[in-house]
Amino acid sequence: MSSQTPDESGLREYFGFEPIGEAETDQKLQELKRRKTFRRLYTVIGLLVGAVFFYISLVSVGFSVAELVRQIPQFADALTRSTSRRRPTTASRLST
Repeated sequence: MSSQTPDESGLREYFGFEPIGEAETDQKLQELKRRKTFRRLYTVIGLLVGAVFFYISLVSVGFSVAELVRQIPQFADALTRSTSRRRPTTASRLST
């Protein structure tokens, strides 16, 4: 008898850590699942590290996340103003 519950073995199989079968295709599927699990794990770790560096950079310049959020309307306004005052293209300058 197995000491694992069906839910535990189902999760282990889903994440690629439980042998599925002996066939080559089953082993390839298990390897693909394991790689996908590691990619997800590395993505989460990368996002956490990026968030920590972002927070450290905000603290080092004396900014807070709340101040950053309060600046969003000014940033959006500056973006809309800068896109409405675009420089004329070369073709329009040559035709005048």
